[in-house]
Amino acid sequence: MGESLRSPRAFLALGAVFAALVVGFVRLPVHLAALGSQVAPRDQNGIIALLVPAIVASWGSSDTEPTADLLALEGYWVRFHLFKAAFAIAASVTIVLLARALWRTGHVWGAATLAAPGLLGLVALLANLQGAVAPGPSLQSMLPLRRDGSLGAVLLDVRADLARQGSGVVRSVRVGRLIDEFALYHWVFAALSAITAVVLAVAVLRGRHTTAPSSADARRARRVLLVGGTLSSLAWAVLCAANLSTALDPVSGLLGWLRL
Repeated sequence: MGESLRSPRAFLALGAVFAALVVGFVRLPVHLAALGSQVAPRDQNGIIALLVPAIVASWGSSDTEPTADLLALEGYWVRFHLFKAAFAIAASVTIVLLARALWRTGHVWGAATLAAPGLLGLVALLANLQGAVAPGPSLQSMLPLRRDGSLGAVLLDVRADLARQGSGVVRSVRVGRLIDEFALYHWVFAALSAITAVVLAVAVLRGRHTTAPSSADARRARRVLLVGGTLSSLAWAVLCAANLSTALDPVSGLLGWLRL
């Protein structure tokens, strides 16, 4: 198996698999998530066209539970992000296999350059896991900038409810759900960012204490990867802190998130 991954055909095959997974990541989830569902948007514009009336009907209603249309759209959005996450995992595994094969055959700089798409795959994975766990806030970020008509009226009403949160007024069920979901959205990414920062830091520490490669190119490539890993770990720590701050004060963040 090890030898088979070092042949030129193996490199080409892994590259082709990675390219196919990237295309699948971009094109297929919107269709796969619609299988067996009454919600079947074709693109982002289709999602927004379904989202606006669902938000208006749900947030403008006196019912304590979201409307069936909004729940159906959120269910679709969960499946969409799970399919995206699956493609991201598969692409990341492919990148690791290709980088490992390149490194073992002496193509150290080729392996090192794959760190960038590997990092992008990780970002895509975590962002889609966040959207799957908390689909409501993820969908709300897609609300159009133009807020006229019924959508504008509903959002003004929500803003008034949010503004009263600090005055001791008992919050409504609608706003309470919005705040709780928004806080969860950021707690999830804070936790994922913290785990990623720790894993990268441990990997860097282990890399620093392993035996140095024999070739000068490999040593330089390892130094680049260690520096990149350190910077990436710090960046994920900053993301963790930012999301933690928003999760602890979700009302202020929610006003900005909904661009109210």
